[in-house]
Amino acid sequence: MLEEQLYLLACIFASRADTRNIKKLSTRLGSQSKYLEILCVLWPELDDPKNLLFLRELEEEVQSPEGEETTDEDVIVELLESDSSLIPLIESDTTTRSNRYHELQEFISKKLNNKTLENFEEWLRERILICNEMIPETPLLYSVLWETAKSKVLSTKFIGWVEGVLKPLDHLNKRLHLIFKINEWEKMPDSELFKIIFDGVEDMQGYIGIADVIEDELAPTLSYGKKWETFITEFFNKQQFSLKSDTNYQLFIKLYYSLEKGVKDNSEASRKLQSNVVDILFHNSENLFNLSSLTHKLDELWSILSGFPDEITIEEQKTITALEMKQFMEFFIKCSTKFSFKEIFAITQEEESAQLAHFSSLCHEEFNKANEISSFLQAMYETVLDISKDDKIFTRISMDEKLYSILEILLQMNEFAYIEAIIERFDYSNNTQIYELLVKFFWHFFNNASNGLRKEPEMKKASQTLQIIQKHMSQRAGTNLTKLEVLLEISDKLSHYSINLNKSHNGARDTAFKPSNILEYRDCPLDIISNLLELNPRLYKDLPTTKSLLFGIYDSLSINREGQTGKVEVDLMVLHIDYALVNLDFGTAYELGKQVFEICQEAGQHMMKALGDEHWLTFYQMGKFVDPNWVDNEIPTEIIVLQMSILGRLLEVCPLEEVEIVTSQWSTLELELSARDLVKDKYALDGQNDNKSKVGGIAREIFHNVTNF
Repeated sequence: MLEEQLYLLACIFASRADTRNIKKLSTRLGSQSKYLEILCVLWPELDDPKNLLFLRELEEEVQSPEGEETTDEDVIVELLESDSSLIPLIESDTTTRSNRYHELQEFISKKLNNKTLENFEEWLRERILICNEMIPETPLLYSVLWETAKSKVLSTKFIGWVEGVLKPLDHLNKRLHLIFKINEWEKMPDSELFKIIFDGVEDMQGYIGIADVIEDELAPTLSYGKKWETFITEFFNKQQFSLKSDTNYQLFIKLYYSLEKGVKDNSEASRKLQSNVVDILFHNSENLFNLSSLTHKLDELWSILSGFPDEITIEEQKTITALEMKQFMEFFIKCSTKFSFKEIFAITQEEESAQLAHFSSLCHEEFNKANEISSFLQAMYETVLDISKDDKIFTRISMDEKLYSILEILLQMNEFAYIEAIIERFDYSNNTQIYELLVKFFWHFFNNASNGLRKEPEMKKASQTLQIIQKHMSQRAGTNLTKLEVLLEISDKLSHYSINLNKSHNGARDTAFKPSNILEYRDCPLDIISNLLELNPRLYKDLPTTKSLLFGIYDSLSINREGQTGKVEVDLMVLHIDYALVNLDFGTAYELGKQVFEICQEAGQHMMKALGDEHWLTFYQMGKFVDPNWVDNEIPTEIIVLQMSILGRLLEVCPLEEVEIVTSQWSTLELELSARDLVKDKYALDGQNDNKSKVGGIAREIFHNVTNF
């Protein structure tokens, strides 16, 4: 009966976290284990652990203030007198009390999985696990108890559990913002355990670094669970360490040194670690060269490899040894910052085309690194481009092929200063192959230009390429050099005007002018001038400018105009006449028309005939021209006279089948002129009566010429 009452009181005080009263029962339950089990299970999980510090002193028996022993009955009476609410629970009938007693015992035993707690250490471990089930985010909740425990109260096994399980788990939960319970963590398979520890390590930001994860999570976990070899086999491999990022590389390095320290007394595990390092570098070294501080990383890796026995091999490929890896690393440091260990070995065995592809790839990548061109070129001059040495890597590529490849890459990068320096260094002036390469890129830049202005980036590149040709390839270029120079000049001049030469697939024009459009007009260069006159309304008055442009187009496109200069000029002037009429400028059209007839007449009958056959319609339109701005839409008298003059000249050269229509228009004008009152001519341009004799005289002369014709 007393045993049951004391047990129930202990359960009540434990559930109330009543430190003062529970301490009075520490030696009253028959065994210390019962007392510890009650406190372990029933003490509120959320209560401050400091309230349980008294358990560290369980070895000392609780004495009465006077030092006299008290009986169990006295303790029960004292406790009930201090709290009368306990009486119904404790002084109930025997059956009820006994049932409560057994039910509580069964509950506590089940909660502890039938474990018996013999001492403070066992109690503390189970208490930590029980509280962790309710408060899993704080596995170190009871740290105050183990940190303040007296020496030798807690075993090294328990301390190892704290250091190898609780502390790493607490660190991981905080880092990942996850909650793993202690029981869950301890039962987790190794592969999943390793994966969780390294989850997000490569993306970490803030105060926690890679070293913290290794030092505070991984190393204690591996050491406590004796999982070093398992980790090396299952996790420290080429799949996990691609070396594609600086973080992955740093993780690889820091982890290696941690593992090396962990297995230093285990030769088999140490050799396995070294083999895995060689395997990782052999398969993933190509990714190193995308990382920052490459020189430092190569030195770091060389330091690691140099400490390996030469005979260390890769399990999957026994022919690759640590000795070969050291030799490859030496080549890396001196010559290359691109190829992987596997590729270096393969390159030496490949044919010419494959070696050239690798060489070009190497140069392209190195040249594209900021501020690396000059230093890399110097390194190349000292190694694979040193004419005094044999190239031991790219053994099947000639010097010309190497330089051609380098120049092509530099042209793509627009590094013209380096291009010129290489041509001068290796005396490649007027080299046919290099000249053809330069011309190829001239056209590449020219065709990609968005406009023809010299300041346009692609046009500037084309100009710089041409300058190199002018300086170093003039003999090889010959007359082609002048044509390219003129083409750039014409492109620049055309771009200062409104112009649209870009033809779409359906024949319509797009909006933008590109210099390459000029090349589409080789068979019809005059169409370019026509487009200019159409889009630049004032240009029809500037014949010298369009003439210069047209002849420049002929020269740049290598169009032969020998013996055709006069006809080309006449065609251009007639085009100007058309656009003068479009712009309602009869005066300019008339003056140009007179010049055309004079030029053709001086050139001979064949030019006159060609003029009539090809351009009679333009002059006929002059004879029919009406300016809507004229008074009453009537042709001024002076203009009628000039139109009759032009039509009279046209009758001399127009095709026979067109004579009737030209004569008809001339007659219409003559009839209109005869109907004018030349004394009071309100349609005269100057409104003066003395025009009568002048206009009449010209009219009679024209009439006489037509009659004779």
